[in-house]
Amino acid sequence: MISPRFGDRVRIAARPETEATGFAGRVGEVWGESVPSVSDVGPVIGDRGADLALSVFFEDSEDVAWFAPHLVQCVDRGGSRSPILPLVFLAALVLAAATALAGIGNSPVRRLTVVSATTPCLPVRGYLTTGAYPNVLGRSMRAARTNIALRRAVVTDERRYAPSAREHSFGDWNGIYQTAIDQGLTSASTVVVSALIPVLRLYPGGNDGQTWISTTVDVRSGRAVSLRQLLANPSLALPVLASDWKSRLRNSVLWPSVAGDSASYTPSFAHYRYFSLTPTGLAFGFAQEPAGPRLAAVIPYRLVRPYLSPLGRRLVAGVRRPRPARNQAQAEFAGIGPRHSRPDVTAGWPVTCT
Repeated sequence: MISPRFGDRVRIAARPETEATGFAGRVGEVWGESVPSVSDVGPVIGDRGADLALSVFFEDSEDVAWFAPHLVQCVDRGGSRSPILPLVFLAALVLAAATALAGIGNSPVRRLTVVSATTPCLPVRGYLTTGAYPNVLGRSMRAARTNIALRRAVVTDERRYAPSAREHSFGDWNGIYQTAIDQGLTSASTVVVSALIPVLRLYPGGNDGQTWISTTVDVRSGRAVSLRQLLANPSLALPVLASDWKSRLRNSVLWPSVAGDSASYTPSFAHYRYFSLTPTGLAFGFAQEPAGPRLAAVIPYRLVRPYLSPLGRRLVAGVRRPRPARNQAQAEFAGIGPRHSRPDVTAGWPVTCT
């Protein structure tokens, strides 16, 4: 196989990652070669750690993208290059840089402080509610809308769990509904707030109730964002991301749980519904397997960016680690213990706990 070099006309191989990004089968010209670990170029489509990338320019759309070498097939050595293409390429780079700098100057992304909010009471007789979920600190309308969306995610989970909890309620035994904040799986900025919230749902006398609540909020609109909305071609991108997620766990002590129940980890949006945009990458979480913990792993953004929609790219560019709270009591929930739902509770939120 001929290795492409500068100036060669090349065709991009049809693979799941190139189909998901719309480059499969397209013809362009090689404009550069780089070692990503040194130059930090990217995202590199098809990167699997080979640490070599080729830059390909597509004249029809003036796109420039980086590819792993195995995805780039030589069509014509030293192709018929138009003398104007280098100028177009440089002009595109200058325009992109100017646009980025203008955006930074006009709308700086700021970190937001995450504080603890008391978990709403599960309205089921005989259950204890405890724990906290994330809120952002601020008095602006956007902060208020974001906190409403965060609360809605918890309340929605309670509503879904309540019928089953009532069915399994009995005698003097207490069931448990508990949430927490995982700082490593939470991001908060003036662009996006995202979190995987650990939740424990236990029937009276039950076990194996560890799972997640997932919420990603576009701060500008105050609306929750789905995984489908983050991806440019969801049906093609998800299998690639699912494979990347599994590779994060393959050499860990958690892998036997995944390998032993492979049907629960096939690439469907129902299976991969718990996600968050963390400071380091896209996280997916799964409920615990029997006798094991809940599962979570993070896919680095360099592997995720090629599959993002315009909305996804904007939100990921705005991801920031939460700002530490000045008052430690705001950051760590410790003031409210377990609370009983009132015996006369029926339905609806909020409800009073005792």
